Amino acid sequence: NQGEASINEIDLPDNYPLDGVRLQDLSLPEESILVSITRGDKMIIPRGKTQLHSGDRIILLCHNRELHQLRRVLKI
Repeated sequence: NQGEASINEIDLPDNYPLDGVRLQDLSLPEESILVSITRGDKMIIPRGKTQLHSGDRIILLCHNRELHQLRRVLKI
């Protein structure tokens, strides 16, 4: 249904507390997916072993009811 999911673009801050953590080590909500990571001039299609780093720009797709949980897990 319209309005049930959203795409969010988030810039990870300097001194990001999860810097270096692999996606597979996070408990992301089931109704969410990390679509891409932009790191400098490079675009990354993330997989489980992909690490998050300070300064990354991430694009997320998630069910609206999961957004708060997703932000809590990602510490953003």
